[in-house]
Amino acid sequence: VSDKSSKAAKDLSASLHHLSAQYKLTTLENKRWKAAFEIKKKHKVKKQVLPQIANEPGSLTMSPATIEKALGLLAQKNREEQEKIA
Repeated sequence: VSDKSSKAAKDLSASLHHLSAQYKLTTLENKRWKAAFEIKKKHKVKKQVLPQIANEPGSLTMSPATIEKALGLLAQKNREEQEKIA
C-alpha cells in the first residue's frame, strides 16, 4: 500500500495485527495442551518395585548382578500371573 494513511492501509494493518495476536494466543494454547498431555502420559507409566533378595539391615545397595536377579524374579512372577489369567 503506497499511502499509509488511507483507510485500506489502516484496515490491512489492523487485520494483520489481529491475526498476529490470534496466532500468538493459539501457539501458547497449543503449548499448554502439549504440556498437559505429556504430564498425563507420564502418569500412565506404571512403575514396579524390585523385590529385595536379601533382608539386610541398613541401607539397600544393589549391584548389577542383584538387579539382574531381581528383574529375573519379577519376570518370573509376571509370567506366573499371566499363566493364572490364561
